[in-house]
Amino acid sequence: MWTYPMRFRKYLYETYELFRADAMSIFKHDVGELRHLPPMDIGTLLSDDANKNKKLGRIIKPKYNTRMAFSNDYSPQQNAVAECRIGIVVQKMRAMLIEGALPKFLWALALDYASWLINISPSASNTGVAPY
Repeated sequence: MWTYPMRFRKYLYETYELFRADAMSIFKHDVGELRHLPPMDIGTLLSDDANKNKKLGRIIKPKYNTRMAFSNDYSPQQNAVAECRIGIVVQKMRAMLIEGALPKFLWALALDYASWLINISPSASNTGVAPY
């Protein structure tokens, strides 16, 4: 799970560029294996609010051949896994801020740390072994 806190929505494109650079560097070998396929870095980017993110779709489609897909408004059931993961990471973040009596301006760092804790925790997908 990767999290990229943004102060304002106007930073959405810059945040996507940062995410893309991180993903391409981490999965460089896999992307290199797929170079013989049609040019497509990230195939589909799923978003929950079509009206606010259509501009991003218009920018990244011609540049990276990434398709934007949108779920219906007010229907979190269409993206249940992501909604559940967001809930878990926000609960961890709030627990750390409250338990540590930390100021609210540290929420972005707490969010990054909560995501890191989830990523290093053993799970059923990695046969109960921590990835580190």
